[in-house]
Amino acid sequence: MLHLQLQNLYYEQRHLRGEIAACEAYDHKYQQLPLIPVEDFLQQCPEHQTDDEHELMIARINHEHAERQALEETRQGLLKEKQGLIAENKKRKDDLANIDKDLEKFIEAATPIIKTFEKEY
Repeated sequence: MLHLQLQNLYYEQRHLRGEIAACEAYDHKYQQLPLIPVEDFLQQCPEHQTDDEHELMIARINHEHAERQALEETRQGLLKEKQGLIAENKKRKDDLANIDKDLEKFIEAATPIIKTFEKEY
């Protein structure tokens, strides 16, 4: 009877070790995040120095989120600036086209005057 109980305990131990190994090997999303290396993070944010890996990972993820939000705000600002520049370029292009039209009208209107002066000389 004791031998059977011991075998059951070994079986349970093997099963639990297998489960633990499966949990440790689980490919979680947070492990795939492109985060900066821990050393760089701790240099940038020394206040997050801790031995708790979980807290450190949470701090790194929050830091990455804040960095990405700042970059997104910068990107949005640059897009607005780009749209403004595109609108300004279009306005100037339209102004140049109008000047070209006015110049062509002026040349057409000045053609008889030029011909008159050419006849006199």
